Amino acid sequence: MKKVKFKSLALLMVAALLSINTSIFAQKANMQMMNTKNCNIPNLTEEQETKIEKLRTAHMEDMIGYKTQFEEKKAHKKSLMVAKAIDLKTVNKTIDEMSAIRVKMQKMKAKHHKDVRSLLTPEQKVFFNNRYINKRGNNKSYGRRGNGMRNGTGNKMGNGTGNGNGMGNHSGCRNR
Repeated sequence: MKKVKFKSLALLMVAALLSINTSIFAQKANMQMMNTKNCNIPNLTEEQETKIEKLRTAHMEDMIGYKTQFEEKKAHKKSLMVAKAIDLKTVNKTIDEMSAIRVKMQKMKAKHHKDVRSLLTPEQKVFFNNRYINKRGNNKSYGRRGNGMRNGTGNKMGNGTGNGNGMGNHSGCRNR
């Protein structure tokens, strides 16, 4: 009886170790895809790579400030919405402020896109434009826009029912 329990326990531990090991490798692969440098644009010169990286870093620094402001407004709106007496005028003002921040962020993204694009050759622009067309926001199976699993039955990979966090088929390149 003890041998059976010991064998069962040993088998269970081996299975657990294998499953943990598999998920760690899968996460590493996903992180490598997400951090793909320069969006897999072919034939970039070192000068182009350096300039794109500088633009990207400056863009990210600027966006952090706006994202922080947006999250603060979002938290403020939540506080207003759960107050005993909801002041709709203040809520609407906060929503307008959130919208203004979003507009600024979109304009900054457009400027960044134009700046990066100006550094590319016509052949490289084809790849860059293709990535832009197929990025997250335009892909129905990413995030809450499409399939996935949140409160439904899916596999969190863009399949199944629900309004969830499916990963979709985006290129792994970010232009935030």
